Amino acid sequence: MTNNLRFRAVLVLAAALAVVIVPARAWAVGDPALDWRTVESKHFRVHHPHNIAPLAERVVLICESIHEHMTHELAYAPRAKTEVVITDDVDSSNGSATALPFNTIRLYATAPEDLSVLGDNDDWLLDLITHEYTHILHIDNISGAASIINAVLGKTYAPNQVQPRWIIEGLATLAESQNSSAGRMRSSYFDMFMRADVLEDNIAGLDVMSNSPLRWPNGNIWYLYGSRFLGWITDVYGPNTMRTVSADYGGNLFPWAINRSIRRVTGKTYEELFDGFKAHLKLRYAAQMKEVEARGLREGVRLTHHGRNVMYPRFVPRVVRSSDREEIVYWRDDFNDRAGIYRAGLSERRDAIPDKPKLFARTRSSSTSSFSPEGDLYTNSSTPWKIVYWRDDLYRIAHGASAPRGDERERKRLTVGMRATAPDVSPDGRHVTFTINSKSTTYLQIADINDEGKLVDARDLVPSARFEQAYTPRFSPDGKFVAYSAWTKGGYRDIRLVDVATGSFQE
Repeated sequence: MTNNLRFRAVLVLAAALAVVIVPARAWAVGDPALDWRTVESKHFRVHHPHNIAPLAERVVLICESIHEHMTHELAYAPRAKTEVVITDDVDSSNGSATALPFNTIRLYATAPEDLSVLGDNDDWLLDLITHEYTHILHIDNISGAASIINAVLGKTYAPNQVQPRWIIEGLATLAESQNSSAGRMRSSYFDMFMRADVLEDNIAGLDVMSNSPLRWPNGNIWYLYGSRFLGWITDVYGPNTMRTVSADYGGNLFPWAINRSIRRVTGKTYEELFDGFKAHLKLRYAAQMKEVEARGLREGVRLTHHGRNVMYPRFVPRVVRSSDREEIVYWRDDFNDRAGIYRAGLSERRDAIPDKPKLFARTRSSSTSSFSPEGDLYTNSSTPWKIVYWRDDLYRIAHGASAPRGDERERKRLTVGMRATAPDVSPDGRHVTFTINSKSTTYLQIADINDEGKLVDARDLVPSARFEQAYTPRFSPDGKFVAYSAWTKGGYRDIRLVDVATGSFQE
C-alpha cells in the first residue's frame, strides 16, 4: 500500500471513530423572551441573559484571572477563545464543558444548595469555573495525528475526551482545590464518603470507577476517587505528572490505551498505581480512627435503611398522629421507591422504626417539612414554570384533623415561579419563613399567612449582599426569632439569629 493510500485509510478510520466518540449534545428550548448579551475579553466570550449581567461581569473577571496560571499548570493554552454560556433555568448548581466542536463552558447561575456536595467553597463561582476550564485545557490538548484529522474533518476528535470519567473529572476536581482554599479535595462531606468506603472494606475498584457506578455515591465516585487518586499520583511523582500524561494522550491516534501514557511518565500502569493508592487510604483512615477512638466513640442508632439520600427529619405534631407514639417525617430518594417525604413511627425508646415508612407527600427535589398548628404540612417542590424552567415553589398539604382521609390530600400551591424553598411555619401559624433564589443570591424572606391560608406581604427578613446565600431557616419555639445558616464572602458559613419584629440579627 502506498503512503498516500495509507494516509487515506487512516483518515477513513479516524472519521468512523470520530462519529462513534463525539458526545451527544442535548438541545434545550430557550425562553424566547430572553434578551441575550455577550461580554468579550481577551480569552473568553461570555453569553448571558440580560437580567443576570452582574453575574456575567464577574464570570469574565474570574475567567481571565485564572487563565494565565491554569494554562501554565497544564502547559497548554487554547488557540481560540472559549465560549461561556450562563443559564438560569433551574434551582440547582452545576456546569459542563466540551471541546467539540469548539471550546464551550456552560454554567448554571444558581449557587450550591444547603447540603450539596459542592457546598464546601470559598467562592463557588471560582471553584465552578476552575473545574470547567480545566476540562477545556485538558480535552482541547490535541496534537499529532489527531490534530491532522481535525484539520481535514473539522474539530471532531479529542483523544483526552475519550478517557474514563474518573480521569477527566478527577483532574478538574483536583484543580478546583489546588486553586482555592476549599473544593472537594478538602470537603469533609466528600471525606466522609471515602472514609466510609475504606473502613467498611468497600473501596471502589478501577472497573467501577471506569463505568457508570450503580453503587453509592454513584456518579460522585468519578469526582471522589478520581481527584484523590490523581492527587496521590502527583504527590508521589511530582506536580507536572498529569499535564505530561495529558499532552502524551492528546496526541494518540487511537483512544482507550490509557496505561501507555501514564507508564511513560511514572513507569507504572494505573492498576499498579492503584494498589499503592489503596494502601495509602488505609493508613490515612486508620490513623484518623485511632484518634477518634482515643477520645471515645459516641454513636447513634440507625433509624432507616433506605440508603442514598435521606435528610431533613422533623417530628410529627400530636394533632396529626393517631396515637401517642412519636413519629417523624423526612425526605427520601433512594432510587428505588418514589421520591418524596416519608412518615414513620418510632419505638418507645426512639431507637427503631417498627413499621415500614409510608409516603407522606410526593415532591420533586430535596424538600424540607414544617407543620402548622393545625397539622398542615408546608414543603417545597421543583415544578415546571413557563414550560422551559424548573422552579422551586411552596406547597401546603392538608394533614390536620379536618383534612380528608385517604392517600390523596388537598394540595395547595402557595407560590408560582417564586424560586422559594425550605419553608418553616411560626408556632402561632401566622407567618412562614423561607429562602428565595434570585440571580445567584439567596435571600431570607418571611410572609404572612391570611385566614384563607394564602401567603401575603412576602418580604426580606434579612438583606443579602450580592452572591451571599441563606439556608434552612427555623423559628424559635416562641416565634420571636429565626435561626438560619448564612454563607458569606470568603467561604464563611455561620449561624445567624434574627429578631422577627425588627430584622436585626446577631452571628
